[in-house]
Amino acid sequence: ATAEQQTLHQRLGLILCEQEPDCEYLLFAAVTQANLGGVDTTLDSHKRVTIATLNFRVGELAKEQSAFNTALGFFQNSILWIFSEENWTAHYDLTLAAHVSAVETACLLNNLGEVKKYTDEL
Repeated sequence: ATAEQQTLHQRLGLILCEQEPDCEYLLFAAVTQANLGGVDTTLDSHKRVTIATLNFRVGELAKEQSAFNTALGFFQNSILWIFSEENWTAHYDLTLAAHVSAVETACLLNNLGEVKKYTDEL
């Protein structure tokens, strides 16, 4: 994707994520658009945490539907969006939940590399 496309995905995703849609389809679309735009560390912490939280919610929904590869991707993005030096202190609950869910989902996929990666971070 070109830089212009990434910017467009991110802007659309941010607009949709700020609405925190109740409709599952819109929630998946919003988070997917934000993720396609890539993690933007220049966004303020509140927006990044909102997108990380929504990635976690969508990951849980995907996991409930047995879409484990998709769920793992959302959990990984949740971790990436919330990443900061203080994520374990400022956002402990979300950081822990995203890591535990990533490990559980990676186990379901028998993806030992990802299991090790996220358990090492715990």
